[in-house]
Amino acid sequence: MESINIDNVMEEIRREVQKKPAYKEPVTFEEIPLLSQAENAAMMGEKYDGALLRRNVDDMGAHYAVPYYRPLTGKGAFFKRVLRRLLCFLLRPAMEEITSFQSLTAVSLNDIFNYIRDQEAENQRKTRKIEALEAQIAALEAEAKQREGQA
Repeated sequence: MESINIDNVMEEIRREVQKKPAYKEPVTFEEIPLLSQAENAAMMGEKYDGALLRRNVDDMGAHYAVPYYRPLTGKGAFFKRVLRRLLCFLLRPAMEEITSFQSLTAVSLNDIFNYIRDQEAENQRKTRKIEALEAQIAALEAEAKQREGQA
């Protein structure tokens, strides 16, 4: 077996780093590209996206369960099975609590999504009603002006 001289390897790495100009000076804040405000808002979740919320809620509903028992194969499977049986009293209740919490979270987010969808429909209905009332007001004002012109 060949022995490796760590000092020689490190010295070689240092020489390579010194040769590359990108490593000679530190990067300044001005050199880092900034995200636009819209991109930043979308990444930070400040922008509402109904389709994305629906996908996330669906994924959450599909993957909320954390199974305690998973088949073990490969190297050390026997040892892993023994370890799992020894820790069963500790891990099973924890996994059940995690699954329960994630289930409640998924149901809550689904309710929130449905509430948002209902509110959007209600807002659209109210917007249509406001537009109809504004049109009616405009018609009444035009009729009133016409009466004033005749009098």
